Amino acid sequence: MKAKNILQLLLIATIVAISSTAPAQVKRLLYSQSLESFAGTWQYASGGEVFRIVLVKGTLNESDAYGDYLIGGYYYSKNGVVVYDCTHNIPTVYTDDSDDFYTGPAISGTNGTFDPQVVTPNEARLWVSDYIYDKLGRAFVTHTL
Repeated sequence: MKAKNILQLLLIATIVAISSTAPAQVKRLLYSQSLESFAGTWQYASGGEVFRIVLVKGTLNESDAYGDYLIGGYYYSKNGVVVYDCTHNIPTVYTDDSDDFYTGPAISGTNGTFDPQVVTPNEARLWVSDYIYDKLGRAFVTHTL
């Protein structure tokens, strides 16, 4: 019985020692520039098709990073029939929960990095969730400021 108690105490002491020496997770700042120049409504129309992207400048607030962020949705119609529209109720804060493919925002992105020296203010990286075809894509957008 004493040996069992001693083993339990050793196990508890080991767990406490390991957990007390584990490094705390650091939340890093995502440096970005000129994201407001990407915010707004962007539209392509040709023939009977309309594709519209709505982007808002929001905030990234995840467990390991924070900073300014682009969050948005898209609209697509063909011959006057709306195929998909997720441009309403766009959140202004992107959190760890936003990473869920089906419940998170359709578009998110940034031009930010964790090194302020390499931010490219005229470029943005966007992640686009295509709920219609169940795909996730990545786009690089560049514009003249």
